[in-house]
Amino acid sequence: YNINLSEEPATLNHLINASVAGGTILTNILEPLVRNEWGEIVPAGCSDYEISEDGLTWTFHLRENYWNDGVQVTAQDYAYTLQMCATPATGYPYAADMYVIKNFEAVVSGEMDVSELGVNVVDDLTLEIELSYVCPALLNTVSFLPLRQDVYEEWGDRYGSEAETMTCCGPFVLDEWTHNSTLKMSKNEQYWDAETVKLEDVTYHIVTEEIARYNMLDNGSLDSLSVSDVDYIARFSAREDLNAIHYSSARTVMMVFNNEDPAF
Repeated sequence: YNINLSEEPATLNHLINASVAGGTILTNILEPLVRNEWGEIVPAGCSDYEISEDGLTWTFHLRENYWNDGVQVTAQDYAYTLQMCATPATGYPYAADMYVIKNFEAVVSGEMDVSELGVNVVDDLTLEIELSYVCPALLNTVSFLPLRQDVYEEWGDRYGSEAETMTCCGPFVLDEWTHNSTLKMSKNEQYWDAETVKLEDVTYHIVTEEIARYNMLDNGSLDSLSVSDVDYIARFSAREDLNAIHYSSARTVMMVFNNEDPAF
């Protein structure tokens, strides 16, 4: 499957990634606790979870899943991710989203040690997350990706900069990253749900120019493409060898005002 990526990922280190391009690749090669599938939050890395009566403790039971080098994915991999996200030196860009986790904000601000974070490894396949307050929408927050401590520490600052600096536990394995050109992935046979993964190989072509992308779809270099130009929509829709799917994209826009300005 040949598809377009509109920009080069700045990094595939999910502790610091803040780009859509990076996130697109990461969600294909790593398995979060839960996934958003067409608007529905469903178990992914976990098979199920339990919530305490007071709503402050969530216990996640992990599936039997493996990294592409054969090492089993454990609760420690998910716990280590949260610990690194809370570590001030990491500079995790979405730290505020995690403040619901007990002591997360205090750890990020340097007021508490990371050992006091409300994340506990009960056993290899059981992860416990304690909350600061009741949060029914927690599943939207815990779609974070696991991180292998040994691999991360081996590569240090180079982690996520090349294909060979990463291990994968999602539906696909990143085999090759030719910067500003392509990212090539193949089906991860170690993945817990490998039977339902239909594609054997996926290539993301990094093409920043819109007309160039349209030309690649036109000549068959791309198998699919989102098209917004009305002229090209008409042109491609008229072709019998292409299937056109029309949809509307929802957008949420937020305006942030500078409250230090007297006008506001």
